[in-house]
Amino acid sequence: MIEGEGLEQFQAELVEFMARLEDFPEIAAGQVELAIEQALMVLQGDAADYPAAPADSWYRRTGTLGRLWVSGQRVVEMAPGNSGAFVVGRVDNATPYGPYVMDPQKQTPAHRGRWRTTAQVVADNQEAINGLLAQAGAGIVAELAEEVGG
Repeated sequence: MIEGEGLEQFQAELVEFMARLEDFPEIAAGQVELAIEQALMVLQGDAADYPAAPADSWYRRTGTLGRLWVSGQRVVEMAPGNSGAFVVGRVDNATPYGPYVMDPQKQTPAHRGRWRTTAQVVADNQEAINGLLAQAGAGIVAELAEEVGG
């Protein structure tokens, strides 16, 4: 048995903290949604970067592919049995030809090796995305501890 001054205080704070954990799914979803929104902005900006035009190219670029990257589907879904939750973030290109330029499965040979695929854009930004998710984790802990005097 642990005895000593302050034990009751600790027990009370732990009870408050455990009660606060009931709000965890909503708190976590909010923090992770924010991180996903920020990650989508990073990915949109990087996906819009054009590679240098070939030296012998006569084609004049319009910039449409770069302008039409849009984020969508910010959805929070609970796994069956409340065993977990996940947030889906999606960045799409609104041009009909975007997949033939940057989609890993549909990229045409003419663009292969010159244009990064969307998978490469995500891989190139994985460290930044992980940092945003780490910030979300810290935000979850801070929000849970806020009312407990953490």
